[in-house]
Amino acid sequence: MTRPTRTQPPRSWTVTPARYDNPDVQQLLLQLHATQLEMYGYADDPTDTPAEDYTPPQGLFLLAREATARPTGCGGWRTLAASTAEVKRMYVHPDTRGQSLGRELLLRLETDARLRGYTHMQLETGVANVAALALYRQSGYLPITPYRRTPTSAALRMVHPLRGSPRTGRRRASRGRRRTRPAAGGRGRSRAGAAPSGCEKRVLPPSGTSIHGGLTQHGEPRSAAEVTAALTQALPDREIKATVVRSTLEPLVAKGEAHRTKQQRSVLYSAAAPDAAAGAAERSAASSS
Repeated sequence: MTRPTRTQPPRSWTVTPARYDNPDVQQLLLQLHATQLEMYGYADDPTDTPAEDYTPPQGLFLLAREATARPTGCGGWRTLAASTAEVKRMYVHPDTRGQSLGRELLLRLETDARLRGYTHMQLETGVANVAALALYRQSGYLPITPYRRTPTSAALRMVHPLRGSPRTGRRRASRGRRRTRPAAGGRGRSRAGAAPSGCEKRVLPPSGTSIHGGLTQHGEPRSAAEVTAALTQALPDREIKATVVRSTLEPLVAKGEAHRTKQQRSVLYSAAAPDAAAGAAERSAASSS
């Protein structure tokens, strides 16, 4: 007996290259800017970036539109070093999230950079954006040490080898033609496909920032166990305990950055509005002075 095949719903968007200074692109980038301000209290101004950074062959910017022509997602890459490209300005409108548009944008950017000879893709993403972290980890990105002069504690740096690029292909072929013995002391060559130097096995982003960002992104009240499960999925390289999450949530409530409510026997937490948190901080400072 044959199983019935499942039909996938038709895509509701199209993805095409666009200039960084395209008005529709700028509209999405302003929405991204507002989201980052809400999550972290600061964000880079997208208008400060030259459009030439994302112009081929040294870069590319993609714009996704719905069938109604409404812009619904974007992302780009630009040259970071001779063989390294950097993913920037990834954003998907809330109405389109959960439909794999972000994954499609990332895959297209990686493919374009690989075909142009780049061997690695790097990026920075906020530790509070658990959905983005999950996407990058599922796509093979690994944590690395900061590669900018002024790193922020709320950002996680990651790298991904672009397998099959012309440069990595040539190196892999040359390795296959010759064999070298390990050096004295048992130190041999690094594994094929290993990440560049500077990779770390464990990255410990600030708990308060991660937890508050998870509450802000989800919106609805969540229990400490639900927050723990979401962070464990987004940050698999870190051991996250429910007791630590719960002990971090309570100070957020005390500072006015989160709300605590009770529903029957459950205690639920949700993020406070930015203006409410600011007002609580001012009241706390006034009472301590």
